[in-house]
Amino acid sequence: MPIPEELKDPELIQQVNIAFDEADTDGSGTIDVDELETLKTALDIKDDQFDVLIGWIKHFDRDGNGKFDREELLEIVVIFTIFTMLPELAEKGDMEHFDALADMLFSILDADHSGSLDKDEISFLLTTMSSCIGETPDEMFACIDRDSSGMVDRSEFLDLMRVLLGPSV
Repeated sequence: MPIPEELKDPELIQQVNIAFDEADTDGSGTIDVDELETLKTALDIKDDQFDVLIGWIKHFDRDGNGKFDREELLEIVVIFTIFTMLPELAEKGDMEHFDALADMLFSILDADHSGSLDKDEISFLLTTMSSCIGETPDEMFACIDRDSSGMVDRSEFLDLMRVLLGPSV
């Protein structure tokens, strides 16, 4: 899942690299479950955000070995950063930047570049959100997929982000 160039902030990359080096206590070049607490401290992540991040780490563990490398960590941190910025932008009423970041998030999640998200591409996000609103990921997917195509297009995704993370009316 490539990160768009505009999100490759040198300061963020440096912070991730430093945190990765601190957390990789055994020098293996990967971070495993035992090293996650060090990562939490290094990135100054709150407890409630850390629980969400753990779920995302498991989702993005490409080879399923329970470890992730520097690039995987950067991807997770970028997605996590976007996801946490959206409510802040909505609260400020900055819907132009909200929509732009939500669109970037869509592009990152669209791993096959089809212009739509299938259940696999959006599953971790739905799982994260379902714990907040009390619906199952399948129920949420059915609600989001307004045209019942089995895919979530950009418009449907942006509507989801606005409803769940946008300004409260």
